[in-house]
Amino acid sequence: MRHTRPKRLSAFAAALLAIPVALSATTASAVTGTPAPSANATYAAQIVIGDHDRGCSGVLVARQWLLTAASCFAADPATSISVPAGKPALTTTATIGRSDLTSTAGAVREVVELVPRTDRDVVLARLDRPVTNVTPIALATAAPTMGEELTFAGYGRTATEWAPLNLHTGTLSVDASATTTATVTGKNGAAACMGDTGGPVIRTVSGIPQLAALNSRSYQGGCYGIDAAETRTGGIAARVDGLASWVTGAVNAFRPLTNVGTKRCLAVPNDSEADFTELFQWTCSNGTEQLWRLEPVAGGNGDRYQVRNSNSQKCLAMPNNNVADRTVAIQMTCASAIGERVWIHDSIGRLWNLNSNKCLTVLASDPAPGAKVVQYPCGTNTDQRWTWS
Repeated sequence: MRHTRPKRLSAFAAALLAIPVALSATTASAVTGTPAPSANATYAAQIVIGDHDRGCSGVLVARQWLLTAASCFAADPATSISVPAGKPALTTTATIGRSDLTSTAGAVREVVELVPRTDRDVVLARLDRPVTNVTPIALATAAPTMGEELTFAGYGRTATEWAPLNLHTGTLSVDASATTTATVTGKNGAAACMGDTGGPVIRTVSGIPQLAALNSRSYQGGCYGIDAAETRTGGIAARVDGLASWVTGAVNAFRPLTNVGTKRCLAVPNDSEADFTELFQWTCSNGTEQLWRLEPVAGGNGDRYQVRNSNSQKCLAMPNNNVADRTVAIQMTCASAIGERVWIHDSIGRLWNLNSNKCLTVLASDPAPGAKVVQYPCGTNTDQRWTWS
């Protein structure tokens, strides 16, 4: 397990000299912040990179997406916070909605894709499966203002614990805002510590939390393992207000829908745009006839979707309300009010048809290109599990 002493930032943040990067080491939290009640900040996430090479915090902003700090994934964040888009270099696990890490609340997911910003310490992290039992937080639309008090949350060190097992929260006062950052000072001894990087900085309006920023850098005054002579609790937060359209664009991108059992992709034959075209699996190629998008539909636990094809703009469906086993899936004009065209994407990657209550399947994991995709009673075999890759 790697642990680092505070470092001075290099030229990429020359105006912020002497503010250390707070990210490597394992899980940790706010200096004198209090443990968060289980009902609070459920959207917060603990992020473990590699074999506990680094620990960070994050926040759920869509069912399958976290926001966190890009610096968590940078090779040498003291030199550059630039991060390549795509799969993380090290296996990364996120625990969401579990304020007490010894409990079974919330969900555990793997991070499978990074979509970084190039102008600030922010990255979107796509999870391997949606989180259906935690409500994402909405992004703020207004900048932090001088004197405003915001709440931050994280799983980093405390004043007395190297690796606490609880989410902690603390209060920050905003000193000033720049285009992409806000300078902040912790109140009552609270400060962001190693492991809090990427955690949410929250504004509450009429009782509703909004994501204003992410923990980025901190002096770490009072944090466990930091020189006692360092008493400053100030730091830098990366602003996320105004990033809603960027987040929406990434969340709504079309991606291949890959069967876990066969490693082949759901496809529309011959680029057909016709209703009732039967669907099959094919060797994955990223052709538009193989790209699909989950579009949320009202109802259920926030896990209902239309599944739209990029090429035809038609949706995955079962024909004529058919509930029979082995009925071949088709594409149809999208209509979210019609159950045969609505699917539940569950926590293990299955797609349940809302009308038939059966799952999208490649029977017996038939590996052949062109094998039909059908509905079948739901089980736990990999021939019924799908990933957006």
